[in-house]
Amino acid sequence: MNGGNALVLDIRNTTEFGAGRIPKSKNIPLAEIEKRIDEITKFKDKPVIITCGANTRAGAAMRQLKALGFVNVYQLQGGFGAWQQASLPVEK
Repeated sequence: MNGGNALVLDIRNTTEFGAGRIPKSKNIPLAEIEKRIDEITKFKDKPVIITCGANTRAGAAMRQLKALGFVNVYQLQGGFGAWQQASLPVEK
């Protein structure tokens, strides 16, 4: 994440995302991934870190992206909730 070449993909809905997010993360709700895939195709060969509220939806997004040809896909352990609990930076 610190190298700058990774995409942090937040798959929460827009209301959740608007309430607080990981800095520089991109929001594409889980239900919209396939229809908005063109927005992130430049990351097909780069690390993609998926986050949601508590990591309950991230597995589904990970499987979707891998099926669409993304190769370096990871889940943020504990999701955005764990990020906040660790007192890491949050944008609004």
